[in-house]
Amino acid sequence: MKVDLDRLWVILHKIDDDNKRVIYADSIAAGCYLHAQGDREAGLKLIRIIFKDLKEMQPADDLGGYFADITGNLGGIECELASAVGARMEFTELFKKMAPALKKA
Repeated sequence: MKVDLDRLWVILHKIDDDNKRVIYADSIAAGCYLHAQGDREAGLKLIRIIFKDLKEMQPADDLGGYFADITGNLGGIECELASAVGARMEFTELFKKMAPALKKA
């Protein structure tokens, strides 16, 4: 199932506070990294806590199903998701270092 990750970027950019938006994007990227490294439960917990907060901030958008689609299909799209949320360069670099290992898996 293909998940529209561009929608998540739009959701994050509804947040007026730049610092909060960066924290959320980096936390999602960190969760993706943990998940891709094999720490799936820890990664999902981190991502889900951010998604829970986003749902509470934007209740009219009915985001529950959308976020469930992302977390349910996270395996193999971790790098793509981290990129889609606009995580900072440090997270992009982590995924670049991990790329050879991901290709072997």
